[in-house]
Amino acid sequence: LDFAFDIHSGLGVKCSGGRINGKAVPIREQVKTGDVIEIISGKNQKPSSDWLNFVVTSKARTKIKQKLSEFEFQKAADGKELLGRRLKNWKIELTDDILYSYLKKAGLKTANAFYAAIGEGQIDVNEVKDFILSYDAPVQPAASPAAPEASDSTARLKPSSKSGDDILVIDAKNVRGIEYKMSRCCNPVFGDDVFGFVTRMEGIKIHRISCPNASRLIEMYPYRIQKVRWASTPTTSSFQASLRISADLDPHVLNEIMDVVNAFKASIRAFNVSENSRTGTYDISMKVAVPSNLELDKVLSQLRNLKSVYKVSRA
Repeated sequence: LDFAFDIHSGLGVKCSGGRINGKAVPIREQVKTGDVIEIISGKNQKPSSDWLNFVVTSKARTKIKQKLSEFEFQKAADGKELLGRRLKNWKIELTDDILYSYLKKAGLKTANAFYAAIGEGQIDVNEVKDFILSYDAPVQPAASPAAPEASDSTARLKPSSKSGDDILVIDAKNVRGIEYKMSRCCNPVFGDDVFGFVTRMEGIKIHRISCPNASRLIEMYPYRIQKVRWASTPTTSSFQASLRISADLDPHVLNEIMDVVNAFKASIRAFNVSENSRTGTYDISMKVAVPSNLELDKVLSQLRNLKSVYKVSRA
C-alpha cells in the first residue's frame, strides 16, 4: 500500500492488492528490495481507517487521513440535509443544547461526526427524533451568553471536479455544497490561521485564530469548532482587512499612508480620520482589499516604517 501511494496518491486510494514477483498478495504485504511489484486497483475501492494501522510512510498516512476526512464531510453534508428535512416535517428543532447532550451520549467528539454517522446510516434519524422529544433541559443558574452572530458576506464552495476549490476547503479538497461566511468581527484574509464556527442557521463562520472572540467561542462551544484550511489557490481576488493607525497630527502623513497602500497589490475601500485631542494624534481606521495576508504584511510593515506613524494594527 505504501508503494502504491509512493507512485501516485490516486493509485494508493484505489489500491486493492497486488502481485509480488508474479504472486498475488494483499495490500498489507511487506515488500523487499529487488521485488517486482504490480499494483492492483479497484474502481470501487476506498481507504479505511484500518489502513492507518499498517502503512509506514508519512505520505501514505497523510493522503489516507485526507481522503477519510473528505469522505466524512461528504457524508456529513448528506446527513445534515437528511436530518434537516425530517425535522422540518416533524416540526421539531435540534437545539445546540440537545445536540451537545446527544454527542456526549453517543460518544461523538464533533457535530460533523454526528451528521456523518447519519449520512452513513450508523445513526437512525428516528432515534434522534426520540431523543429530542424525550430531552429534559437541565436547569441553568443563569442564562448562558449567546454566541455572536455578526452580519457577514455569504460565500459558497463552488462545484468543481478539478483543483479549482473555492477560497476555503473544510479539511479536504473538492468538498461541495457547504455554506460558510467570512466573519466581519475579524475579517480573515487568505493565508491567515483560521477556524470554523458552526452556527445553527447560517452555516460555518470563519474566524481568525487571533479574533477577539476566538478564545470565548472555543471555550464555550468546543463542539461547534471545525478545523478549516485554505485551498492552495484562492478563486476570490481580494479580501477585506480593517486596520487601525495612530499617527502624528501632520496632514502629509495621510498622503504617505495612501501612497504605501497603493504601492502594493492593495486598494483602499474606506478611510476615516479623527483627531484625538487627548493623545494629540490622528486616529485612522482604514479598510483595504488585498489578495492575501502576505501582501497585507508588506503593507503593515511599510506603514510601521513611516516616521509619523506610531502604531498600526489589524482590527
